[in-house]
Amino acid sequence: MMQQVFGADVAALRGAATQLRVEADHLDAAAAQLTGQLHGLRWLGTIAVRFVDNWNSQHRGRLVSLSGFLRETAEVLSVNADQQDAASSADSSFDHFARFGALDGRNAIVEAFYATTDGRRVDGDEIEIRQLDNGRWVVVLPGVVDLTDRLGDVARASLHGDALGPWFDGDQPDTVRRMEYAYMEANDNEDQFINPYARKVIEQMEAAGIPPGAEVMLIGHSFGAYTAMELAGNPMFNSSDGTSAGYHVNITHVLAAGADADWKFAEIPGSTETLLVNNRIDLAVRVEDGFQPNASPTQPGHSEVWFNGGSKGWGHHPDNYANYLNETSDPAVADFLSSAADSYGGSGQSFTRQVPDD
Repeated sequence: MMQQVFGADVAALRGAATQLRVEADHLDAAAAQLTGQLHGLRWLGTIAVRFVDNWNSQHRGRLVSLSGFLRETAEVLSVNADQQDAASSADSSFDHFARFGALDGRNAIVEAFYATTDGRRVDGDEIEIRQLDNGRWVVVLPGVVDLTDRLGDVARASLHGDALGPWFDGDQPDTVRRMEYAYMEANDNEDQFINPYARKVIEQMEAAGIPPGAEVMLIGHSFGAYTAMELAGNPMFNSSDGTSAGYHVNITHVLAAGADADWKFAEIPGSTETLLVNNRIDLAVRVEDGFQPNASPTQPGHSEVWFNGGSKGWGHHPDNYANYLNETSDPAVADFLSSAADSYGGSGQSFTRQVPDD
């Protein structure tokens, strides 16, 4: 996973940039001084000729190249410092700001997916928005809590007839990322539940400056996966098929993981490429399957892939899904990630937005 800088020390960045420029000047001066000395040196013979030739054709060029690299790195650090300053003053509601570089292939998408599992990037009441330098956007929607960590509480509560109780005992009380809403979404056979998470995501996308009609990729895990597919299936919000009303964006790709949400495929236009990934030993998905058993046939433009694996508990933890996406050779997954990376693999900046429960 690519290393990112969160809350960078602007003064340290600028100080490092200055030092790199100083060292580049030293290299340039050393190269020029030695070149002058060699040209004025009365040194004859085969060894002398070979040394001077090697210096002029190889070694001097390497010093010049290294000097150029140091100056380029100094410029990158200066730009990052300026952007950090701008982000800090532009909108105080932006948190966990970071610059990220371009990544190749699936790495770009897996790196974005890690926002569903890394608490240093996204707090329990937030989503991550990634603004790419190419004008496109990625919105990452985490789920509620790590279900794996709560299974013991649920099992004990079930003995007293209160299986849902542990999910409502103080978990994220001021966010739409609540288990109560996730349960209602998964159990909505007629798909008539008005998802507060989806409504809040639309609100925050507009507030964050994502322009109407922008190309967007949605990534979600668990309740975030349901919500991503809910948004993609909303014809008023997703304009990929040419229909929309009010504030809307063009959702070109959806990556959903850890949710038995295949029944939502029928609502999503074929012009929105959609991949749903599920773990066969994910207990949460198995429970959800009882609500919507095999509810949707194969839909054009959409794929569902199952895998066996997981090192954390019963397989629902997003790390299990991130590891699978990073390592699998399944052609459906590889094709989707390659397609998504062609549009969303560029450099840019990420920040978080709160999604409170109003």
